[in-house]
Amino acid sequence: MRPASGALRVVVAAAVLVGATAGPAAAHVIGAGAQPTNYRTGVRGVEPAVPGLEARTVAAGDRLELVNGTGQEVLVLGYRLEPYLRVGPDGAFENRRSPSAYANRFATAPASIPAEFDPAAAPQWRRIGDQPRVAWHDHRAHWTGPDPQAVTAARGRRHVVVPNWQIPLRLGERTLLLEGDVTWVPGPSPWPWALAAVAVFAAALAAGRGSRRPHVLALVALGGRGRRRPHDRGAASLRRAALGRAERDVHHGGGLGGGRAGRLPAAPRIPFRGQPQGSDPRDLMRQDAG
Repeated sequence: MRPASGALRVVVAAAVLVGATAGPAAAHVIGAGAQPTNYRTGVRGVEPAVPGLEARTVAAGDRLELVNGTGQEVLVLGYRLEPYLRVGPDGAFENRRSPSAYANRFATAPASIPAEFDPAAAPQWRRIGDQPRVAWHDHRAHWTGPDPQAVTAARGRRHVVVPNWQIPLRLGERTLLLEGDVTWVPGPSPWPWALAAVAVFAAALAAGRGSRRPHVLALVALGGRGRRRPHDRGAASLRRAALGRAERDVHHGGGLGGGRAGRLPAAPRIPFRGQPQGSDPRDLMRQDAG
């Protein structure tokens, strides 16, 4: 084989390897949604700040976690401002009648909810943890819609797509806001992988002799794919586990079928969009001040 021809084959093989392993693996996989995503959820904290009350993202950004060291009980309000979660010295509890409890079982917000999940019903609390902390998936803090125009116009730049999502909390008679943002974060450049692939294939061509060479290249290609996507494999396992838990909850969680369905407010992309007038969490804070 002439040197020029061999070099050309190395470059072509490297391009094929990089093309086969690019795509979703190049994104920052941050949760248990249906697909890897470049949208990253950030938490700024609780406003106004309360000593001992802390929030952050967990599970690769898929869930929010609230740690309550205040010694008092804190309520997390749902999409319709109903009692959704309780967390305090006695542990963590979820309201089984809350529409948010149903909606948050899914990676994307369902179009409708069964009638028994009623925001006006008396809460039915079930224990979900023994510690003063609670973690949950919340559609108000994630982006699940089409890419906005600013992202499609400049995918290589960071974009803040939700500058200020808000989740209302109640501490005693006070209303607090858990706040954060959602940012589009570009994926890493594929060129370092391309250079690494060229080096590996060049070494394989040098090591292979005669009829052994195709087998050597095949093993290198398979090995490259296996090493290229450990992050993607881990995220896929996380997604499968979370979706499996959601399906088991739907089918075995008790009383999720039948009856009329109530519409869930469209709040995945714009916090509190579709809420009844006056249900914005800032209104609650103004009522407290009054």
